[in-house]
Amino acid sequence: MSPSGFAFYDTKKIKNNLYKRMKDYKFFESRKVVILQQINSTQSLVQEVFLNESGEDVIAKEPFVVNICNLTDSPLTSYKVGKLKQYEIEYEKLIKEWSFKIESKEIELKNAYNKVYHLTKSLQILASNLSNENRIEFMRLLDFMSGAIKWVVYDEYDIPVMIPFKDIDIYSHDDGVIDGIKLITLFGMCDGNLQYRINSYRDGSGSWKHAFFYCEEHEALEKFKELLISKNISEKVIETAKLYKITLDENKVNEWYVSRREYLQKEIDKQSQYITNLKENLENIPNKI
Repeated sequence: MSPSGFAFYDTKKIKNNLYKRMKDYKFFESRKVVILQQINSTQSLVQEVFLNESGEDVIAKEPFVVNICNLTDSPLTSYKVGKLKQYEIEYEKLIKEWSFKIESKEIELKNAYNKVYHLTKSLQILASNLSNENRIEFMRLLDFMSGAIKWVVYDEYDIPVMIPFKDIDIYSHDDGVIDGIKLITLFGMCDGNLQYRINSYRDGSGSWKHAFFYCEEHEALEKFKELLISKNISEKVIETAKLYKITLDENKVNEWYVSRREYLQKEIDKQSQYITNLKENLENIPNKI
């Protein structure tokens, strides 16, 4: 032992055995060292190892003492490298989290598709047992679910209305959030027929309109023509028929014109008599008292 308490070591022997003891490599202040001896519980004698141009380890000549707590199995890194490593760890963590979320959503979506598929099958089976007329109305549910509805025809009191489905009157909150139409208003009539109705308000109150929904424009137009022709002839019906180039019953139109002329003539006669009476009353008033 030396006076300082350190033992003397055969440097050449250490160098020859160094490569067989890779597990003894440690890092101290970003320097690679090999532990020569543990002096006490807090200190160790180490020797620095450099890397030459050929990439080989070169042992420094002079050993030195370091605190054991300053030794590490991993090389010390810069702040940039440390941050990059931290980001990589967080990235891997996020990848795992989102992979799990995506997998869960895919399972939910698959289950939802399965429910829709089985529900569609059930509706188709149920619809096949309905009458032809009711089957068409009932199958509209499937059209709504698939987003195939493009046109709607309202059966208004005076004349029908045909508009694109996207322009339909829909319910909305004061904050502008749209709820859509109230499809639950499917009426079963006493004769067994089904009807869709849209109410003025979401709760089903207020006046209602009988509505027909179609996927194709020509289907909606045919229903529109049917409803228009079924209406009583009026000036508005005649104007709408001309607009859509719909042929009305010529006899009914002529009858309406005759009836309209008679009505207007009666009104003229009535007003003429009224004016005559007013003139007589005027003539009976003396100019002076």
